[in-house]
Amino acid sequence: MSITKEELSHIADLAKLYVSEEECETLLKEMEQIVAFARKIDSADVAALSELEHFAEGGNVLREDVVCPSFDRGNMLANAPQTADRCFQVPKILD
Repeated sequence: MSITKEELSHIADLAKLYVSEEECETLLKEMEQIVAFARKIDSADVAALSELEHFAEGGNVLREDVVCPSFDRGNMLANAPQTADRCFQVPKILD
């Protein structure tokens, strides 16, 4: 299966990209290489692999959530130009 210029043009339109004729030939070759690589990956024999096999076994590497003191709200808001309900108030920029 090869990628046609029409398909490339459609993909470029979806991505809102302008592709010149010179770029089109280069992109067609590069996309063919990408598709060939995807076919190579698709043909890999994965029947012997377990569904739950994972490269990083050993559990969660994230730290535990620990409650710790934070900044004092009054000190944080002391130099704010505007506040509302103990929060920073910023100018509205969208309607």
